[in-house]
Amino acid sequence: MRDFLIVFAFLPLNLLIVRSTSANNMTQPLFLTTLISNASVSREQIREMCRVSGELFNDIVSYSGYLTVNSEYNSNMFFWYFPSEINTTSAPLLLSLEGGPGLSSIMSVLAETGPFALDRKGQLRKREYRWCKTHHVIYLDNPVGSGFSFTDHEEGYARNMEDVADNLHEALQQLFELFEWNTENIEFFIYGESYAGKYIPALAYRIYKTLDSHNTRIKIPLNGIIIGNGLIDPLHQIQYGDFLFHLGLIDDNGLKEFHKYEKNAELYIKENDLEKAWKEIDTLLYGVDVATTVFENLTGYLHTYNYLHIQRDNEPFMDIVKFALSIQMHQALHVGSRTFASNIFKGENKVYNMLKPDFMQSVTPWLEELLNNNYSVCICSGQMDILLGYGVTRRLVKSLKFQSSENFHSAERHLWYGNQRKDVKAYYKRAGHLTEVMVRNAGHRLIRDQPEFMYNFLKKFTHRKV
Repeated sequence: MRDFLIVFAFLPLNLLIVRSTSANNMTQPLFLTTLISNASVSREQIREMCRVSGELFNDIVSYSGYLTVNSEYNSNMFFWYFPSEINTTSAPLLLSLEGGPGLSSIMSVLAETGPFALDRKGQLRKREYRWCKTHHVIYLDNPVGSGFSFTDHEEGYARNMEDVADNLHEALQQLFELFEWNTENIEFFIYGESYAGKYIPALAYRIYKTLDSHNTRIKIPLNGIIIGNGLIDPLHQIQYGDFLFHLGLIDDNGLKEFHKYEKNAELYIKENDLEKAWKEIDTLLYGVDVATTVFENLTGYLHTYNYLHIQRDNEPFMDIVKFALSIQMHQALHVGSRTFASNIFKGENKVYNMLKPDFMQSVTPWLEELLNNNYSVCICSGQMDILLGYGVTRRLVKSLKFQSSENFHSAERHLWYGNQRKDVKAYYKRAGHLTEVMVRNAGHRLIRDQPEFMYNFLKKFTHRKV
């Protein structure tokens, strides 16, 4: 199971659903939806209630709690919001989504983009390239059932991207109501990596299509989306053999073996037999429902994050899971004694099981319609990522059909330099509303590998300077 697990959830199998051992010492979870809809309670009062306090977080201002996104099934999404440290009235608003499916946003906060990082001693230190320095940043445990998010009914779990979009859209509307962001003056963006490559177009498309709906309470001012090493269209993103062959990781015989599985999967996708398509690719590379993959047997690699490394060190994420279980953390984040789901592949955790039939579905049509309706789209790839790196993502980008397709294909590719002329950080090209970026010396987790570049790129993209 290693590769799909490591790529999309990157936590070991023994970390399943866990509870605090001291639930009696916890405060009750803070549910905000009924308060938000209660006209007799001011927004300022509610914000004060959900403010995160304590020395644990280095006096960084933040807010957290639960938003009920489906009252019928008591489905609740956990959020953690960090206001921008500077330019608070003009800073862009950013939603950060994790992949998985089912990875908690706590991982992003403590391991990648949040204002603090967890060190080896279990202490929090301020992160230099924290995204909330220049952006208002929202982290959501998505889909329902991930991290601290939960539902009381099996029907509350998402089965497809439409369900995911429903819950995210409802949560966002409540956040806009709670924090009273001015939709006329704020610009909103969405960022995510890996399996979030499906969540993001789904949510963006939902925002776009419901702008004029009578059921829409808040017209969310979406400006653009950024997808890093994202799964978007499996039909065009499962061709690994040639890349591995040119790296020298497989020989001619291995290449033939890869081509066999790839062609079978492509055929099944075209026939809409997505279950069989999944089995082919899972056996070839992902390794979720099989003990050993073809990729592992031929290369000796135990993960697909970076072709320079055979194994992956999961220790930081194990530390984060332990930290998330602490009484102090539960009380500060207003989650009470709620379960923290840290993995989605076995046992009671149903996020993965419920979404499994959706794995091989494409979200390309939504992405194309967004491009044709003036939404900025950026697709980033890590140079050394095996699973969803530049080669397969480039194949996807070439298949996109939108108004500026021809201009994009003929557009000049530019070099992105660091502080020195010889320090090439990335390559990029753009035409119309599409930007493509290939980040040097980065694997699957772009931000972990190149935090400074990704922070600087985010600032430029959200301020239209790319």
